[in-house]
Amino acid sequence: MAETTTPVTSGQKILSIDIGGSNVKAVLLDAAGQNLTEYEKLATPVPATPERVMVVIEQLAQRLNGLGIASGKGFEIVATLGTGFGTAFLKDGILLPHIEVGQHPVSKDRTYDQYIGDKAMIEAGEEKWNRRMRKVLDLLKSTFNYDHLYLGGGNAKKIKFQLDENVTMATNRDGIKGGARLWN
Repeated sequence: MAETTTPVTSGQKILSIDIGGSNVKAVLLDAAGQNLTEYEKLATPVPATPERVMVVIEQLAQRLNGLGIASGKGFEIVATLGTGFGTAFLKDGILLPHIEVGQHPVSKDRTYDQYIGDKAMIEAGEEKWNRRMRKVLDLLKSTFNYDHLYLGGGNAKKIKFQLDENVTMATNRDGIKGGARLWN
């Protein structure tokens, strides 16, 4: 009997599993079979019953979300506050086409990078920079109507005001993890 499969389309991710005698290995692939994540592996359980192997596969799949801290649900923005203002837009876990918000004008004569980047924070001082950040977060909320916003980068820890419930602070480690996976 012939096995039927649904063709994989662009933007979809394939969880590829290799169950070996020593290790269970997993990687996320794109429709063309290119790696979207680094290869992950865990020891094959002994005895390797279907139930125990499925537990290992579930653990590997959780490691391979390819989104860093983003949940993969709804419209999410990941923003980094550092030298400049970096952003990634995701819809249900899929990275949207490259949008460079940092280069977009936020005022008559300044881009987001020039308004809230590291140089602007040093020149304006933290108090004024926080007022600017509040304005920028209000602009992001009203312009993009995101479901969730994640803030990271070296300057994120300098925010001194209460954030909305759908805004999460992230560490640089989270940002690096997500950025590397989304790059692919």
